[in-house]
Amino acid sequence: MGIIWSKEEIEALKKVYPLYLSRMAEKSEILKLFKGRRTWSSILRKASDLGIAKKVPQPIDLNVLRILTQRGEI
Repeated sequence: MGIIWSKEEIEALKKVYPLYLSRMAEKSEILKLFKGRRTWSSILRKASDLGIAKKVPQPIDLNVLRILTQRGEI
């Protein structure tokens, strides 16, 4: 068993891991964020445990957003 994840670490992972999945953050940047306290495999495992390992944010189609806004649907 490894080091227990702090609430701050978990919140940080929830914010940055989806950026990694959508290629907006690099693996090295995420590792740097955890300052050597976490290995990449522990980050992957925690992301999986939290259910965020496969949640890739979908890009917003601005044309669709504009049409929906004009229709008053959002």
